[in-house]
Amino acid sequence: MSPIFHGCELHQDISFKDAVFPAATGNENSANAYRTLKLAFSKQQAIREEHRFFRLEMEEETLRETGLKRALFRAYRTFSDYGFSITRPLRYWGLGVLVLTVVYGLLSWLGQCGLSTLACDFTPKWLEFSLLQTLPLPGLEKLSGNASEAFWPEGAWWGLGLSVLVILHKTLSLAALFLIGLALRNLFKLK
Repeated sequence: MSPIFHGCELHQDISFKDAVFPAATGNENSANAYRTLKLAFSKQQAIREEHRFFRLEMEEETLRETGLKRALFRAYRTFSDYGFSITRPLRYWGLGVLVLTVVYGLLSWLGQCGLSTLACDFTPKWLEFSLLQTLPLPGLEKLSGNASEAFWPEGAWWGLGLSVLVILHKTLSLAALFLIGLALRNLFKLK
């Protein structure tokens, strides 16, 4: 059973640092109990304790949701520990960039060497292209276009494939940057 503190006044020095809470069950009463404690610590501006109860509340909420909403809650937990981990989004971002870079290289090789009887002109421009997609800043599109022309074969299906990969790469990068920024905000107790 979750701790019940509805209507209580908490002393400013109270801490739940070493407290062990029950595993989440998806019970609405548990979510409300953690929300009460989160709001009490928010009122005291005890940010670390507020964050602790936010996580517990989110665990309960995750189990109460169904379908796509539950999947989004779980992704939020997995990829960022509900907005409190800096290393998780960095690791997943790095892994995603590595996988996409290998895919760019493989497709470049297939397009330049594997599907043609002409002399193989395999160029490492796909590495430059991948780096340019990793940090989606305005102004890099021209450089990105030049890099893709050097390694990407002609053809409608190749262009469609590259577009899908670029959208995936930029979405991954933007999501990771957002989650890292959120974690930094939470780490430094910014409201």
